[in-house]
Amino acid sequence: MALQNSFKFFPEEAKSIALIIASYGWIEFILAYCTGHAIGGEEHGIRTIFRLNGSEARIKTAESLLLPICKEGGHVTKLKESIAAVTYCKSIRNQYAHAHFEGIQKKHGLFFSTMDEAKLDDFKFNFFFRHIDVPLLKKQEAYFEYAIACLQFIQDEVRVLTGANQVGHLTPWPVKISPPLKHNPPTKHIPPWLPEDQKQQHLEAGEEWERSAGLRPRPSKTRQVRPPSAAARRKVALAKSDGS
Repeated sequence: MALQNSFKFFPEEAKSIALIIASYGWIEFILAYCTGHAIGGEEHGIRTIFRLNGSEARIKTAESLLLPICKEGGHVTKLKESIAAVTYCKSIRNQYAHAHFEGIQKKHGLFFSTMDEAKLDDFKFNFFFRHIDVPLLKKQEAYFEYAIACLQFIQDEVRVLTGANQVGHLTPWPVKISPPLKHNPPTKHIPPWLPEDQKQQHLEAGEEWERSAGLRPRPSKTRQVRPPSAAARRKVALAKSDGS
């Protein structure tokens, strides 16, 4: 059995996934550098950030340490946008880093699932598979590049404000791009190897995911007609008696 056997059928997808997973480490490194410029030195920033366990703690700590100097430079909004982009990149990286991949036919594409979402029914695991392809992965790569450009702008700003850089910004603020989907709409990509009952379960789970992601409207609630109140019934009765 080859390492991650499905990838031999999807080399382009495998290359993008590997690039995304590896690039998140570079994002964290730049974030640590930014923090170092704000607190007195690059090495100090690296030690501070990477002593923390977990990406979420590193992101929140970096944001809190960068906030005062970004306030001074009038770039609080840009800092928040940068942190939001980094956080979204983390969620994309995490889904691949902890994934189980499936796919043997190019026409159906590559799917992935995670064990922590698998449901145990009647002593069998049921997986919720997500579909990815090269066009989507390229959008995710582009978003990683956007996050890096945001951090490089913040780094330049901090260096200017601290006097470490006398020549001004070297990196312009990037044109904002929207976060890409983490995977393709699941209702459009049902794993062909699933038995019919699990295909139906996958479809229902996919519909719910698409509603939560805003890709599918939630069904309108049927308004329940309330029975008339006692006062309304008396009014109707009086009107009938007056009419008679």
